[in-house]
Amino acid sequence: MFLVGIDLVEIPRIKKVFSRFPSAFLDRIATEEELSYYRGKSKKRLLEGVASLFATKEAIRKLYLQKGQNPRWKEIKLLHSQAGAPLVEVSPSLKPFFEPIRVSLSHTSELVIAVAMGWERRESGH
Repeated sequence: MFLVGIDLVEIPRIKKVFSRFPSAFLDRIATEEELSYYRGKSKKRLLEGVASLFATKEAIRKLYLQKGQNPRWKEIKLLHSQAGAPLVEVSPSLKPFFEPIRVSLSHTSELVIAVAMGWERRESGH
């Protein structure tokens, strides 16, 4: 079975939270490995990146919620290939419900949308 998770984030809302609680917000949702991708970028690109990270993780969490599991933020990692394509890694503590999860992102100056696609793994022996 194929499942979809989707999330839409308002960049100004992320900017407001980020400006009030920058360390606490980032510490809650992101790993150092994820944040290293955004280091050295302009503040605008950093905010777009944080909004993308938030939307993507929320979309992936929605995949898992459909299977009755509610992952923590840091149990999901959003990394990037050398070409910049998003790559998803999930913690071994999560049940292996899905084949590798694929994501698609798009944004304007105001919004980020993330779509997570998960194909359920087939049980071995069936």
